[in-house]
Amino acid sequence: MRKRYILGTSMAVLIVALVAVLMFNTVVPVSAQTILDRASAAQAAEATAQGIEHTRIEIYENPQALEGEQAGTTVINEDYFDPATGHYRFLTQDATGKILQVAAYDGSYNYFAWGEDIQGNSVTIHRTPQSQDDLKKRQLGGPEITENSLFEHFRTNPRVELLGKETWSDGRQVYVLVDRNSQTQKLPNGQEEETFTGTMKVVFDAKTYQLVESETTVYKDGKEIVIEKVRFLVDEVLPLESQIAWNLNDLQNVIFVDDPQVEPVEDVSFEVISEEQLAARANAYVLKNIPEGFTQEIVAAANQSQDESYAYEIHYNGPSDEHFGLQAVGVMDQGFIETSFYDGSYKSAAGLVLNYSSSHPEGSEEGTSAMLTVPDGTSFLLWSTLSRAEVQSLVEDLVPLK
Repeated sequence: MRKRYILGTSMAVLIVALVAVLMFNTVVPVSAQTILDRASAAQAAEATAQGIEHTRIEIYENPQALEGEQAGTTVINEDYFDPATGHYRFLTQDATGKILQVAAYDGSYNYFAWGEDIQGNSVTIHRTPQSQDDLKKRQLGGPEITENSLFEHFRTNPRVELLGKETWSDGRQVYVLVDRNSQTQKLPNGQEEETFTGTMKVVFDAKTYQLVESETTVYKDGKEIVIEKVRFLVDEVLPLESQIAWNLNDLQNVIFVDDPQVEPVEDVSFEVISEEQLAARANAYVLKNIPEGFTQEIVAAANQSQDESYAYEIHYNGPSDEHFGLQAVGVMDQGFIETSFYDGSYKSAAGLVLNYSSSHPEGSEEGTSAMLTVPDGTSFLLWSTLSRAEVQSLVEDLVPLK
């Protein structure tokens, strides 16, 4: 009897073990790419839904990478958009509910208020009739819907890792993915040094694969500091019959002012200028040695005021449609650069810094997109058909005109 009992127990243990092994072997492993693909599919399915798009997003920004409770500011963006009519409503409020910016279109009028239009809790909203020019553009082109979301950029980034599955603050299960960024610096001796600069994290709902949160950090003085955190509080498609106050008449403490119809602004004309003309107006950088077969062209907006930041572009075009270009964008907030161009960075021996855009990841067939910042703080939007390594080589050859 004892032997039968022992044998029966052993068989039970064996069966349990076999079931556990089979269950383990049939679990489909989840990777960062799998999660991103499922998130993309969920977004695509949502985009086909008929109705009014509604999002509510909380944005924390700390561009100076400060520490403490007073560091950074938080705003709430709430957006409604009807693709069928082009009607939209966009409202920005601070953490206390104070209106910071508002814009809308109801089919007949454009509405907006920002800056000096907001004094204390009083808001002056400008109401302007829809111009015939804008109406024609809407009729011919229809609403433009952009699917270039944050996680679409992550999908093509080979460095993205899956940190794991966690229980979120509201009790639901989420997946956390991270892109660890570093800066490669060219040293005077020709060698390269790599330094950790921060991370970009994204969080997805483990059931719906909707984007829950994104967070950007920088590594400063031995600490990792959050410079931007975006929480996606609401992301839904409302029924077409939903009642939305496109004319903003539901807002409190607002005054509507009727403005005359704005006439279309004439297109800006451009002219080709020389290096000497550019040097007289801006602290510009050009290639010391133009690659064989390439041509240089400098283009600037005509009739620019001496009091304004000089707007210009420098283009280098190769014999086989290669391109390397720089567009002057003035002095940019470093926090904006680090949150918008977060896909790694490179620092030249002369101190020029490239912050790469994830829209053109390393190895992309579309080439390279980045923000270039020179030692005096001036920035240039850089775009090229060349690889990152080729772009870095050209950046090493950039020299100031003055």
